[in-house]
Amino acid sequence: KPVVVTGRAGARPAPANATLVLSTAVESGHPALSFGNPLCHRSEALSALIQRRREKGLPSIQVAGSSGKTSTASMIAWILRTTGRDPFVYLGAGIAEPRDGSRSFASYGAHFGNGIAVVEVDESDGSIERFDPDLAVITSVTQDHKPLDQIVALLDNFSQTASALILSTQASQKLMKVGARTA
Repeated sequence: KPVVVTGRAGARPAPANATLVLSTAVESGHPALSFGNPLCHRSEALSALIQRRREKGLPSIQVAGSSGKTSTASMIAWILRTTGRDPFVYLGAGIAEPRDGSRSFASYGAHFGNGIAVVEVDESDGSIERFDPDLAVITSVTQDHKPLDQIVALLDNFSQTASALILSTQASQKLMKVGARTA
């Protein structure tokens, strides 16, 4: 059973047969890494999980972009939830509880529902290349973590794997300006 490594608090040995799931943000000196467990990158685990869900007929909405991923994915998940669906949600961060006092599954950054998957995918470390969305949402295209031409290429390739695509106005204009296939 996978164990997700987050933060520095509470580093305890995971079960000997557990694979540790890590994001690029987990530093090499993290205490949980000192116990010798097998390692798996977050994107590898998430893309495999999405693929298994797709084989069961469950599509995915995958949100990418230089900024706005967590907010956008959270709003999509909220819409699905409030319309009676039970989405599978995996975000890069948690969000604040709603002001109306209702419980927000997204405040924890994840909810393992039985419906459509809404996930945040990351271009900053190139792991976006592991994903092939049913619906791709690209929020923004700006230089962040990588040179702009590399960001554009990653997002353009990501969008080409999608069955459907939603681009923000900024993303559409930026991709069109540099001649991306997506624009």
